[in-house]
Amino acid sequence: MAVIRDHDRYYWNFQRAVARNQLLPFLQRAGVDWRRGRVVELGCAEGGVALEFAAAGASVLGLDLDAARVAVGRELAAEAGVELELRPGDACDPRITGGPVELIVLRDVVEHLPDLEGVLRGLRRVLRPDGHLLVAFPPYYSPFGLHQQLLRGAPLRWLPWASLLPPRLLRRWIGRGPFNGEVRELLECRLSLRRFAAACARAGYGERRRQAYLVRPAHALRFGLPVIPAGPLARVPGLREVLVSGVVVLLRPVGREAPARTAGGSG
Repeated sequence: MAVIRDHDRYYWNFQRAVARNQLLPFLQRAGVDWRRGRVVELGCAEGGVALEFAAAGASVLGLDLDAARVAVGRELAAEAGVELELRPGDACDPRITGGPVELIVLRDVVEHLPDLEGVLRGLRRVLRPDGHLLVAFPPYYSPFGLHQQLLRGAPLRWLPWASLLPPRLLRRWIGRGPFNGEVRELLECRLSLRRFAAACARAGYGERRRQAYLVRPAHALRFGLPVIPAGPLARVPGLREVLVSGVVVLLRPVGREAPARTAGGSG
C-alpha cells in the first residue's frame, strides 16, 4: 500500500480542481465529444485530472514515468470510489494505450520535454485521425514560467520573470531541493509560445482552439487570485511571451508531418 502524504493529497485535489474548472469546460466549449473513445493523460502524476475525466463518464488511462506517484494515485482513486486505470508507462506506445485514442491530455508536461517534437510525433501514432491533443502549460518567459516559486532557499524564489536572467546565472542560483530538478528541466527546455507552435506544426498538428491567461487557473487556485484571460494581448508577438502566464490549446492531426529536424536544424 502506498504512503499518502499531505502534499500528495493536496496536489491531487489541486489537479482535480484544474480539470473541473478549466479543462473539462474548455473541451465542452470546443464541442469535443471525448466520451466516445479512450482518453489518455500523459504525465498524470497522482491522477487527479484523469479521475475527473473518469468521473464525468470517460474511459481513462493515466500514465506517468514515476511509479511511486502512480501508486499513490491508485490509492486516492480507490478512496474516491472512482474506477480509474493508472500505470507507469509511455503514451507513445500503442501496446500500452490499447489502440487508437480519442483524446490525449498533457497538463503542465510539454515544458519538461527536451524533445517535444519527437514526443508529439510519437503521440500521432496512437491518436485517432479525428482525435485531439489537449495541452496546457506555462510559457517559459512568463512571470513564473521557471516555476521558481517551488525553490527552497534560493534568492530568486519570488522574483517574477526570473527566466529572463542568463541561464548560466540561473543554474548557479537554483541550488538543491525537492523540486529543484524540475526547475532545471524547465531551464534547459525554455519552451516559449513560439517554440511550442513551431514544434506542433512540424509534428503535423493544427490548432483548433486556444485560451491564454494573464493569471491562469492554476495560479488562481494556488494563490487565491482571480482568473484573468489575456484577451488581445495574447496576439501581440513578443509581449505575449512575457505576459501570458498559461495557455490551454486544443490540437488535432492535419495533413502529413514535416520531415524531422536534423541536429543542425533551427528553432
